[in-house]
Amino acid sequence: VGLELGFTRWLSFADPSKERRKTIIMSLIVCSKQFLVEASWRNASDISGFAIALTAKMNADLDLDPTEGTAMLRCNQFWARYKLGEDIQEVEHWDVSGLHPRYSFLKSVLLRKFDDAIRILETLLPRKNSGEPGNFSLAEAEEWPILEDLRSSTHYEALKQRLNEQA
Repeated sequence: VGLELGFTRWLSFADPSKERRKTIIMSLIVCSKQFLVEASWRNASDISGFAIALTAKMNADLDLDPTEGTAMLRCNQFWARYKLGEDIQEVEHWDVSGLHPRYSFLKSVLLRKFDDAIRILETLLPRKNSGEPGNFSLAEAEEWPILEDLRSSTHYEALKQRLNEQA
């Protein structure tokens, strides 16, 4: 985490650019996820909040939408806050309509609407015999901290069983 933050700090000395902004955001997402993996909920929430504010500032400097690039950081922050026992009711009002369907999936997981989450997940997985890659994989689902509760649900087990039968 220290190396990622140092790298992010080093990049911030350079003139703002859209490319540099993306690199900084990715470094901050890595830091945020690492805290989630380590179950360091307060640190994950705090670094995600900091990263969202920093991204909004970079976006303003570059005349971009203030929320552009913050969706994954927001998911990580919501999950960390949930694990801290905090109220995350604002997830219900989070507009993910303009984002990749992955965020509709994550929103459903955060709201514990596992039926909806599985339905969306099935559209993100690679199609059998299509030759097209999916936008998500079960390998990701097995390691992503935010999906902890989904993985232990009967909905997820049923999906895995259906996929194994189709293989």
